[in-house]
Amino acid sequence: MAYTDFKFKDYVNGQCYFGQAPNGPSAANGDCDYSGLTQQLVSDFQATFGFNHSYDVSSDMVINTSANMFYTSSYNASPQLDPKLIQPGYATVTARIGLASDDGWELAILGENLTDHTVKLFAADAPLSGSTFGAVANYNFLNRGRTVKFQASFNF
Repeated sequence: MAYTDFKFKDYVNGQCYFGQAPNGPSAANGDCDYSGLTQQLVSDFQATFGFNHSYDVSSDMVINTSANMFYTSSYNASPQLDPKLIQPGYATVTARIGLASDDGWELAILGENLTDHTVKLFAADAPLSGSTFGAVANYNFLNRGRTVKFQASFNF
């Protein structure tokens, strides 16, 4: 688990998001004052929980299982701290089950983002947003949705 209490002490010359009025001591330069605010991608709370388990099926075969859960509270995905681009808190689950032999082979199935949450990994104003085309637009980089994979390996 992790708790982060991060606030800028003195950040008076930040880039404003589109539509934000410049403020603070550098407002005349078109800057925004982010003093007292948090950084992009910083959540207050994160936690990870996981387990691994092995079960002998026979004298030369074993089933290996593992699962991990990751949780994070909300964070702003934008470097300009645009309130429209806040990622709400979420949890994701990853799991794996494999059948392994003493002969060196293993077959496994893996599942990632089993909760199928869409997560903003980064977001910002689109270039020329609000100026040339007169419309406000944002872009986002998103995580992958739920994925399932099969794995085969052989050690020799």
